[in-house]
Amino acid sequence: MASLAEELATHPERLLQTLCDHIVAQGIAGSAGISLLNPENGGDQFQWVALAGAWARLRGGVMPIDASPCGIVVARRAMQLFEHPTRFFGHGDIEPPIHELLLVPFFHQGEPIGTLWIIAHDPDRKFDREDGRLLERLSRFAAAGYQMTRALQAARLSQSELEVRVEERSRALRESEERQVFLLRLSDALRAETSVAGVAQCGLGMLADRLALDRCYIANFARDDDRVAFVEQIGNARTSPLPAAIRLSDFPPTAQAAFQQTWVIDDIPASSLPEMDRRRLTDLGIGALATVVLNKGTEEPGWSLGAITAAPRPWSRGEVALIEDVAERIWTAMEQVLIQATLRVSEERLRQFGEASQDILWLRDAETLQWQYLTPAFEAIYGLRRDEVMVGDHYRGWLDMIVPEDRPLAETHISRVRAGEHAVFEYRIRRPGDGAIRWLRDTDFPIADEGGRVRLIGGIGEDITDAKLAQERIEQSEERLRSAVEVGRLGLWDWDVISHEVHWSDEHFRMEGYAVGEVKPSYESWLARVHPDDRLAAEALLNVAMTERREFDHEFRVVHPDGSIHWLHGRGRFFYCQGQPIRMVGAVVETTDRRMWAERQQVLIAELQHRTRNLIGVVRSTAEKTARSSADLSEFQEKFEDRLDALSRVQGLLSRLNDHDRVTFGDLIRTELSALGGGPDRVTLDGPPGVRLRSSTVQTLAMALHELGTNAAKYGALAHQTGRLTVRWSLDPAGPGEQPWLHIDWRESGVAMPPQGSAPQGTGQGRELIERALPYQLSARTTYRLEADGVHCTIAIPVSASGADENGSAALALT
Repeated sequence: MASLAEELATHPERLLQTLCDHIVAQGIAGSAGISLLNPENGGDQFQWVALAGAWARLRGGVMPIDASPCGIVVARRAMQLFEHPTRFFGHGDIEPPIHELLLVPFFHQGEPIGTLWIIAHDPDRKFDREDGRLLERLSRFAAAGYQMTRALQAARLSQSELEVRVEERSRALRESEERQVFLLRLSDALRAETSVAGVAQCGLGMLADRLALDRCYIANFARDDDRVAFVEQIGNARTSPLPAAIRLSDFPPTAQAAFQQTWVIDDIPASSLPEMDRRRLTDLGIGALATVVLNKGTEEPGWSLGAITAAPRPWSRGEVALIEDVAERIWTAMEQVLIQATLRVSEERLRQFGEASQDILWLRDAETLQWQYLTPAFEAIYGLRRDEVMVGDHYRGWLDMIVPEDRPLAETHISRVRAGEHAVFEYRIRRPGDGAIRWLRDTDFPIADEGGRVRLIGGIGEDITDAKLAQERIEQSEERLRSAVEVGRLGLWDWDVISHEVHWSDEHFRMEGYAVGEVKPSYESWLARVHPDDRLAAEALLNVAMTERREFDHEFRVVHPDGSIHWLHGRGRFFYCQGQPIRMVGAVVETTDRRMWAERQQVLIAELQHRTRNLIGVVRSTAEKTARSSADLSEFQEKFEDRLDALSRVQGLLSRLNDHDRVTFGDLIRTELSALGGGPDRVTLDGPPGVRLRSSTVQTLAMALHELGTNAAKYGALAHQTGRLTVRWSLDPAGPGEQPWLHIDWRESGVAMPPQGSAPQGTGQGRELIERALPYQLSARTTYRLEADGVHCTIAIPVSASGADENGSAALALT
C-alpha cells in the first residue's frame, strides 16, 4: 500500500498498472487486471486498461459487456467468485487457463464503471475471504486515486502551462518599471475577481484606461464553424458596439489574419488593406486596430484580444507588448478562476469521498505521531468528535482507547510503519462514551519524501465489528452443527461432481470402515465398501436421483475390513447449474442396531404369541380340572385362584428375562416353595445351579410343582410340625436315548399318614397332572407313592444342552 501511495503521489498515471503489478508480484494471483467501461463505444465494451501477470500481453484489449463476468459484477455492484468461468463466458482458448476468477466492482463517483479482478491459473490456488477483503480495499484505494488523479491531471496540465506563460511574460515585464507597476496593479485587480466575466471586464477596462482606447474586446472563434463570437467588450460612444458574432467568410483573407497572429494597423483608411476591408472596418468605427492572438496547445487559435481607437494612432512597440501582456494576464486570470473552480470541485469531491466513506482515512506525522487528517467516519466508529481528539497528545489519547491487551500489538505495528514497512492488524477499542467494544482492522503505510525518509503515516481504519460478530456466530453455529453431528452419529459427504472431489466427515470415515484420513474420500472409496450384493441397486438409485432430480434415499450394507457387516441409510440431493449436476451433499446414519432390534422385536412378538397361547391352554385346562374336582363354586374359586397365582409367579419369572435367558429349575422351585411358606428349617433343596428350562415348558412343570407343594402345605410335610420336605435334582448327561435328563426327587417325611384303605385327602388333580400330563406333554417319567411317613414323587425330564451357566457348569434346557 505504501508503494501505491508513493506511485499515486509521483506517477498517478501509472497507478492502476502499478496496482496490478504489485498484486502479481506479491503472489496473490497469477494475473491481475482492471477492466473499465469504454465510453467511446457507447459503454458496451470493457477495456483492459491495466493488466499484469500471465495475461499481461492482453493489456488494452476489449471484451463485450454481455460476454464478460465483469458485466455481472457491475450489474450486481458486488464481489463475485467464478470457478472455471470459461464454461459460461467463452474465451477458453486464452492461455494459461482460468481456474478461479475473483472480481470486485470499481466505483467512480458512486457508480460502478468497471472491475478489479485477479485470476488463479494454478488449480491449487483457492481464493478466500481475506483475498476478497484485500481486493475490495485495493479497489477502493485505486478508485479514490483514479478519481483524484483525473481531477488533478486537468489542473496540473493547466497549471503547468500557466506557469510557463507567466514566467515568459515576467521577463518582459521587468523591462519597463512603469509597465510592471501597471501589470502588478492589473494582476491584483484580476486576482480579486471570482468569475471569468469579471476578469474580462476588469482587464479590458484597465487596458482601455491605460492606452486611452475607445473599445476593447475578447473574441472566441472557430474556423470549422465559420464563426467569431465577441464574448466580452467595453467601449464608448465614439465607436459602435461590435456585433455578438460575425462570419469569418464575410472578411477577405487579409482581414482574417487578425484571428491568426498579432496584427497592428495604425491607420485603417490609409492602410494597404484592400478597399473592401478598409470599408468594412471603417463602417464599424475602427480607425486603428491592434489584436493579440493566444496559441494554446497545438490546436488552432481560438482566443484573441483587440484594442480599437476611433481615430488613427501609431501603436508603439511598448503598447503592443503591453496589449500582449494584458491579454496574457487576462487569460491567466481566467484560467486561474477556472482552475480554482476545478480545484474547489475536486476538493469537494475528495471531502465528499472522505465523508461518505465508512472507513476512517487518516494521516499522522511520522515523527510526532500527531494526526494531521481525520475523516468523519472516526466520529461514528469511536463515538467522539474529531475536535475532541485533535488536541493534546493525539497518539497517547488513541492508545488509551485501545483495550489494554491489544495496545502492545498496535504500538508494534505503528513502529514498523515508521520504519518503512506496511502493516495490517486488528485490534479492539472501548468507546469512551458508551463503553462499547468495537473491532477495527487498520491498513497502515508509510509516505516517504524524495529522499526516502518517512514523513507521514497513512492509514485506513475499517470497522469489522459486525464481521467479527458474524464470524463468531458462524463458528458457534458450526460448533453446534459439529456437536449435533457427533452426538447424532451422522456421517456427512460433499461431492463435487465436476472435479470429482469428495469431502467426508470423520464419522463417515468410521461408518465406511476406514480410519479417519486413511484414504482420500472418493466415489470409488465409498463403492469399495458397499456389500457386493447391494452395489448395483445403490449405484442405480444414485443415477436415478441424479438424472431425474430426485432425492437419494437408500439403505444398504457395507463390509468392514474385519468382515463385519453394517447397515447404513443414506440421504442426499444434487445441485445443478444450467441443467447439469455439479454437486451433491448428504448424510448417512448407521442402522445396524435398529435392524437388530427390529429383528429381536419380531422374535419377542413370536415368543409372546407362543407364550400367550400356552398360557391360555394351561388356564383352560386348569379351569376344567379344577371344576371337575370341586364340590361347589366356593371351592372352585379358592382352588382356581390358588393355581392362577402359581401361573402368575411363573409369568413373573418369565417376564424378567430377555430372549437369551431361561428360567432355571432352582429359581422355579424356590419361588413356588417361598409362596407356600416353606422355610429353610423344614425344607432342603439340593441340586446343581443353572439348569435352564425352556419357557414353553415351564408352565406345565410349575403347575406340577405347585400341586405337590399345595398338597404338602395342606396335608403333608408342611402341614405337620414334625414334617420335612427334601427336593433333590441332578443331571444325567447321557440318559436314555443318549440325551441329557433332569432328575427331580420330591420326598416328604415326618408326616402322619392316614390308615391304608381310607379315602384319599384332596381331589387327586395333582397326582393326575404328574402321572398323566407330564409324561404326555413333556415325555417325562414319573412316580407318585404314598409312603409310611409322606409322599415320595420322582420326575425325570429329557433336556438338551444349550451352553454353560455363569459358573461354567453345563446349562441344559427342556426339549
